[in-house]
Amino acid sequence: MLLSAASPVLAHPVPFSYLDIHLGATSVEGTLVLHDFDVAHEVALDTPDALLDAATLHLRAPYMARFISGSPFLPFSCCLF
Repeated sequence: MLLSAASPVLAHPVPFSYLDIHLGATSVEGTLVLHDFDVAHEVALDTPDALLDAATLHLRAPYMARFISGSPFLPFSCCLF
């Protein structure tokens, strides 16, 4: 009976970038999720919507690659004890 009184929940996009690491018995896997606001800021775009333009992506791709490869995430070895 209480369920009928529950109000709907609205979701929103993840507002931050993160690295999701999964440690297996013999492997380490990860997923890097970059929020469009973070990428736009790092590659000097005025708005995240500019990332939807193919020409802009082509021009900014080298900057995005440097941003991703230079991310300040801790190396895997620091997490394994």
